[in-house]
This record gives sequence, C-alpha cells and structure tokens, in this order.
Amino acid sequence: MNLIHKVRNAFEFIHDKYIDEVDLVFKSDDDTYAIIENLRFLPSHYNASKPGYLGFIFDKYVTNGYMSGWAGYVISRQGIKQLVQNDIRENKCPYLKTNKKSRTQRRPGNREVFSEQPSSTFEFTRCVW
Repeated sequence: MNLIHKVRNAFEFIHDKYIDEVDLVFKSDDDTYAIIENLRFLPSHYNASKPGYLGFIFDKYVTNGYMSGWAGYVISRQGIKQLVQNDIRENKCPYLKTNKKSRTQRRPGNREVFSEQPSSTFEFTRCVW
C-alpha cells in the first residue's frame, strides 16, 4: 500500500469514527517534531465549521500545489468532511472535473497521470508556516 493510500484511509477512518469529536486533525510523519502548545494555539483562531487547511503547499512540480506532509498540516473538521465526501469517496480527479477514476489514469510504466488534490469546492486557507 502506497503512502497516499494510507493517508486516505486514515482520513476516512477519522471521518467515520471521530468527526463529531474533533475540531482539527494534525497529520504528520513519525519523524515530525511538533511543539503541542503552539499547535493548540495557532489553529484556535480558525473556525472548524469552515473548510480549512494550515500547512505548506508544495507547488514545485504541480501548478496548484498539494498538501505537503513535510512538517505536517492541520485540517479543520469541515475540511475533513469535504475531503472525504467530495474527493476520496468519489475517487475521481475533482480538480480536472473528469469522471475517470484517478487511480486508473495511468501512463506507460504504471505512472499516475494526476496527483491527489483537494477539489475546487475545498476552499482551504493558503497559510504557509
């Protein structure tokens, strides 16, 4: 299983089991160092009922960028709902508004044509830490 599938499965699990119990979700890798007091303070200024994303947007290779897991990122409750319901569960490439499933769009050599991106309805906050 690829990393992107593990991340998608984790977001679905959070959505299905804990979505009404959380305001924000912090996604990080096992080698991420975070000062939890700061992590609690910064997102407290944002409304969890609105779709939101705080983190680094990696746009070196993809025009609109994607959520980079380098230092981790925070997604609001509504952001998780939209990400799971509109993107992950649909399993389509929402950015290009195509009806083809994103995992089946392949180039020779089994390379994916499109990267996973939030849909255009997921209006995340463009805040780089």
